[in-house]
Amino acid sequence: MKETTTYDPPECFTPEPDNPYPLCIGKDMKRCKKCQLWAEWEPEDPYAVNA
Repeated sequence: MKETTTYDPPECFTPEPDNPYPLCIGKDMKRCKKCQLWAEWEPEDPYAVNA
């Protein structure tokens, strides 16, 4: 039987409203800008989705 693991988001996680798979809308914290769970996050990668 395959073991499943759960993921607990960070305490600062604030989910997007009305989204079945929400990302975080952030809490105006400096670290939010670099968090991969943040809805506005874009990696500094020339091949990123919105590059």
